[in-house]
Amino acid sequence: MAPEADFIVNEPVVMKGESVHLTSLSKHNPTDLQWTFAGTVQKTIVNGGQSFDLSFEEPGIYDVTLKATNAKGSNSKTQERAVIVTNANSYNGLTFSQSAAQVTLSKPLFEEESTQVLTIDWWMNPSKLSSYCLGIGESTSTFMLRTDASGIMYFHNGNKTANSGKEFVIAGQWHHYTVMYNKGTVKFYRDSKQIASATNGGATLARPSTFSIGTSSAQMTGSIDEFRVWRCSMNQSIIQGLCNEPLEDYEEYISGSHANYHLLLYYQFNQTGGDVQDITSNGNTGIRTGFGPDGDAWDLSKGVFCLNFGSKKDDVIIDGVESVDNGQPITDKRKRGIYDLSGRRLDNGPLKPGLYIIDGKKRLIK
Repeated sequence: MAPEADFIVNEPVVMKGESVHLTSLSKHNPTDLQWTFAGTVQKTIVNGGQSFDLSFEEPGIYDVTLKATNAKGSNSKTQERAVIVTNANSYNGLTFSQSAAQVTLSKPLFEEESTQVLTIDWWMNPSKLSSYCLGIGESTSTFMLRTDASGIMYFHNGNKTANSGKEFVIAGQWHHYTVMYNKGTVKFYRDSKQIASATNGGATLARPSTFSIGTSSAQMTGSIDEFRVWRCSMNQSIIQGLCNEPLEDYEEYISGSHANYHLLLYYQFNQTGGDVQDITSNGNTGIRTGFGPDGDAWDLSKGVFCLNFGSKKDDVIIDGVESVDNGQPITDKRKRGIYDLSGRRLDNGPLKPGLYIIDGKKRLIK
């Protein structure tokens, strides 16, 4: 009987240079295994390997295909976004799990009565889409971004409205979003790629009296990270230079060499409680309301900074990898108990198939 290809990836989100562990669960005794990791700029092919570690030097989102072969035939299985390699550590994000959860700025977004340019960029992983959700701003009659169930994001400016088109916002995945307003033109970017452009955004944008992440008419769902507001316009090249790692020299974008960017707000969410701190000298604290227990809102935002804007590179071919045999002893201080590969103790035992450390040995649980 020909094989049935199957596999699992333990801890599939890592930083560049770190390893993921892969295990073939293929049936009917395959005699040959070929793994293909198709990334943004590079493809890696591994010939062989029943259970092994593999590290990635290039950030990106990798689709993984396992081809299993024996004398009776071959079979392949592909898992999209099976491995996500990040460019930098994003630490925590902010999770909105309550319908009334909002973060409201403690100060006006900008001092002037109106502006002709404004850019908002942020990472977001919505848990679901509905009509309407993911509200940012004040209201549809003043200024607001909101999204409907089909993934259309709407830009509201008084009686003017522009939209991104369907499937712009994607639920269940981390993506970077940018909405840029410039003298009536509104551009929508996802992962630095321009998805839509509209010219009916209104000639000027009046300063909203309040500004919130999550609104009463458009609940924020899921998690966000790296939320920034700028009083400038941007192009693709600028977005790429800013979106894939934390902004270290952020004060330069307020009063330094890049002051023309006019950074108004920067929420990193690298906290474990309290109101949201604007890490810039602007000090525009975000007041949290409607959240549950304080610590529940702050989760690791693994998967942020996973983009790769480099040029295509030659494929990497690896012939043969060292497999980890079931029950192989490992050098580790942990003796008794069950742990995942990150070292976290599992008091209730394994909850799904995979590779675990059990009483000091690596074991495959099927």
